[in-house]
Amino acid sequence: MLLRAVALLVFVLIALFAIRSLFRMLLVPTREADPTTGAERLARDPVCGTYVPRQIELSVRDEFFCSEECRSKFLNHTR
Repeated sequence: MLLRAVALLVFVLIALFAIRSLFRMLLVPTREADPTTGAERLARDPVCGTYVPRQIELSVRDEFFCSEECRSKFLNHTR
C-alpha cells in the first residue's frame, strides 16, 4: 500500500513538471537576450503600445513596430 502511494506521488510530480514545462514553452516565447545583462531588449511600438524586441526588422529611425500595419500607420501619420 505504501509503495503504491509513493509511486502515485512520483507519477503526479512528474506529470506536473511536464505540464509546467509545456506551458512555459507555449506561453513564453524564446528570444535572444542582451549578452551584457541577460535581459531581452524591448522597445514600445508607438502606434499600438506593444513591446517588441529591438532586433525586429520593422523599424524606422529609432522606432520599432510589431507589424507592417503599425509601421504604415506611423509613416502615414508623420508625413
